[in-house]
Amino acid sequence: MKIQLTTKLLLATMLILSSFTVLAQEQFESEGTDFWLTFMPNYHNHIQGIYESRDSLYIFITSKYPTKGIIYYNEVVGNNTTPKEHHFEITQPNQIYTFPICYKKVALNGFNNSGQIVNNLSETDCEVVSQKSFRVVTEEKSTVYALDYAEMTADAFIVLPVHTLGKEYFVMSYNSDGRTEFNQQISGQSTPSQFAIVAVKDNTNITIYPKVSTAKFGMDKQNITLNQGEVYLVQTKITPDSLRNDLSGTHIVADKEIAVFGGHQRTSLPANTAVISRDCLIIQLISVHLWGRNAIITPFARPTIHNLSNNLPDIYRVMAAKNNTTIYVNETTVANLDAGEFYEAELKEVALISSNNPIMVAQYKKSEALTASNNVYGDPLMLIVPPVEQYKADYICYKSAGKNWQH
Repeated sequence: MKIQLTTKLLLATMLILSSFTVLAQEQFESEGTDFWLTFMPNYHNHIQGIYESRDSLYIFITSKYPTKGIIYYNEVVGNNTTPKEHHFEITQPNQIYTFPICYKKVALNGFNNSGQIVNNLSETDCEVVSQKSFRVVTEEKSTVYALDYAEMTADAFIVLPVHTLGKEYFVMSYNSDGRTEFNQQISGQSTPSQFAIVAVKDNTNITIYPKVSTAKFGMDKQNITLNQGEVYLVQTKITPDSLRNDLSGTHIVADKEIAVFGGHQRTSLPANTAVISRDCLIIQLISVHLWGRNAIITPFARPTIHNLSNNLPDIYRVMAAKNNTTIYVNETTVANLDAGEFYEAELKEVALISSNNPIMVAQYKKSEALTASNNVYGDPLMLIVPPVEQYKADYICYKSAGKNWQH
């Protein structure tokens, strides 16, 4: 994980300060003054409490201008929720302000409690209303991204400001990494595909059309109402007969703007591969109204070391928002998709992906290890590829050493 981490952070921050230009040529910037986010379940290695106390969540804030701001969040202990405020100041342009916090009281909890399967979902945050959100408010335009850092699994993601959020989303995630014991019971190493919704306004009515069975409500359509700052986590149901369920393509429709985050608790890629390299996947999803019709995919840099166990190419996915969507790769037709369906292929070369309708494109980096020892050399990652319609002439990139924070 540690070797791949800075690369993941750099890739996750490629969107910083980019403009979002939709097909009608409206412009949206990732700079803003109001941001909402949540941290989905990660996998924590609790070895005599050593790692548990060091695993950390980070929020990074930067601005072109000196500014002051406040981070609002909730600490949840048992049935009690305590609102917290953290005030900060950026005194120099492009200074990086770092806010670290231990994950235990503020991150969402799924049915896999870091190796222990929780059968009673009422003891988790799965498909119930939670208060575990963060809000970042600044006086001047700023850029925000976040890092979920555990001892053996980490990922970073850009946080989009409220003015870029929309009311319709399709989930992009990845296949559940389900595993069984010798008795064919689900192993504590089984980790799900997942997504989370954060409401930014009171009385937000949301309808979820799941693509596969969810942990609590199966294939049922879900109608929920969230108030500002409330969060709703959805994870796939994993059984011995459905180890690879993937929430990708799940349709989410709201009557007010919402923030949606997609990904995976912790996976090898491909799921359940013999390579032990596993990581959480996290990305803030782009509302359908920001999707474009063109995207350029670029293969990830390959390690220079020889004898890697995974010699297969990485992969990419292209998802459709409408029925009768034709996908072209370098002007060659490769798929015809309906809404919520995706085309998956090997990422072998630079290519132009285009379509007659709006599309969302994601790239996935596969797990890597040395053949002889199976020592981890590179962890998986997922990123959304910005549509060509959203390109800008200037960007700011930042990478972090990912140091543990001890509370």
